[in-house]
Amino acid sequence: MTLGAPNPDASQGSTTSSGNDRAALEGMLKSYPIDQLVEEVLIAWDELGRRNDEVVTIKQRLRVLELDLAEREDEVAPEIQRLHESEEQLKEAEARIVHLDRLLNDTRQELASQASSLSKEQQDALHEEVEQLRALSISQD
Repeated sequence: MTLGAPNPDASQGSTTSSGNDRAALEGMLKSYPIDQLVEEVLIAWDELGRRNDEVVTIKQRLRVLELDLAEREDEVAPEIQRLHESEEQLKEAEARIVHLDRLLNDTRQELASQASSLSKEQQDALHEEVEQLRALSISQD
């Protein structure tokens, strides 16, 4: 691509300042001697190579980090599964505790009721005995 040729990659909405910058750069480069242009291209090429190497290195680091993250997720996944299972067991145990508490309260109430009914039966028996004793006492008089 020559310096004067339009850039097919440039977007249609590019600002006029970038066009002015391009024109200024083009004018400046046209005034350079060939040897200096070659030197500028070589410098730019070296810089581009360094940047590409940096991109490759960064992509390699990113891939290593992605693999490390995937490995950690694989190691943690069973732990998370066990945690969910433990939470389910805890919920079931709590439900059983609530159920057993209700049964205990019902049993206590039933025992209290039976205790009071036994007392009533004992009271009735005592009343009956008192009546018998009265009757006996009256008959002896």
